[in-house]
Amino acid sequence: MRGINIIIPNEKREIVLRTLKKLGMKFSMIHDDVNTFIVLTISEELAEVVIDALKKVGVGSLYGNLMIYTIEYALPESIKKEVAKSVRISREEILVDVRKLAQLNRNYVLGTILASLLATLGLITDNLIMIIASMIIAPVIGPILGVSLGTVLGLQSLRKTSLISEIVGLALSVLSGFFTALLMPHSTVTSQIMLRAYPTLVDVLFAIIAGLAAALSITSATAVMLVGVAIAASVVPPAANIGIGIAFLFKNNPCSWQIIMGSSLLLLVNIVAINLMTIIFFWLTGLKPGLSARKELLARRLVRRQLLAIILAALVILAPISISTVSYYKKLGLEESIRKDLSKYLLNRHPELEIIEIKVNYDLGSNTAVIWVKIAAHDVSTVSSDLPKEIREYVENKYGIRVVVYVEILLRS
Repeated sequence: MRGINIIIPNEKREIVLRTLKKLGMKFSMIHDDVNTFIVLTISEELAEVVIDALKKVGVGSLYGNLMIYTIEYALPESIKKEVAKSVRISREEILVDVRKLAQLNRNYVLGTILASLLATLGLITDNLIMIIASMIIAPVIGPILGVSLGTVLGLQSLRKTSLISEIVGLALSVLSGFFTALLMPHSTVTSQIMLRAYPTLVDVLFAIIAGLAAALSITSATAVMLVGVAIAASVVPPAANIGIGIAFLFKNNPCSWQIIMGSSLLLLVNIVAINLMTIIFFWLTGLKPGLSARKELLARRLVRRQLLAIILAALVILAPISISTVSYYKKLGLEESIRKDLSKYLLNRHPELEIIEIKVNYDLGSNTAVIWVKIAAHDVSTVSSDLPKEIREYVENKYGIRVVVYVEILLRS
């Protein structure tokens, strides 16, 4: 439910009242010797219609003031029944919300840096809770929605401001990932890092759903920041992962290029999918510039060009994503096969050892598998110092790949 307050000079009262009566609006009015004050209480879906009609006769631009606000409760109850039919909030309310979220200010910069640091720590330590926490505080939903909304409404300034905020946010995420991974001692590849190094079609589907959810939340005035978690999941961890990959490049990690290329592809496809879905959703829900047919026509042409460019980009990106999907499941299959075969081998050759855990990370680009073996023994001296070499030679001979082995030994009672 929305309330609209209109303050106009008395000489403009007749034209405004005539406009409201044409729309069938019920209103209250008081006036003095100079100004007239008009109050309306309407449902959300009518707010944009009324605002456009008032703007066309000059209210708010040539004379007078126009204010819109949310009403939590009103009598009679019949007004409440109309609210249930509402489809979305007005264009002006959406613009106010998105402009506020898309601003490049201190809170946005600090929020992005903190979210990126949490994401990087979570990726490096293989801690999913930290990664989820980074998604909650990341403020990236505003600029992404701003680019899409600016395109649909033909607002060059909003699109430009949002794009700058988005680029700055992504750059901060990459730099945070780079410096954190570079300065952290003994940082190495984890399953969370490699998960984002091999983007799949499932990630594309996730980004599409996240984009639709974000557009729905902003047009229906629901909890935008909660839906922002889904957007952040598509953007912040991949961007931080690019920085981690660059840091690993300096550390001569064999998986570094796969991490950089795979995470960059994932980030690009997520941004393209989210923007495509939000633009389509905004347009289908009837968001348009208003005021003049010329502006609407220009915006329609811009949206068509933008959609065509995004769709072409999506089609180009889908090819490597499809290849990456096949590679990812091939990688998973090989890792599982190595785990099973190595487990059988150790049980047969070293029955005195208890296998606690075997982790395998395989990089297709360098054809290298990094294996972590955690075992338990009654006496450490009974474990041969050549065990890592033995495991490496066994896997290399069986699979024809390069292998790096780490063995952790625990004492058991």
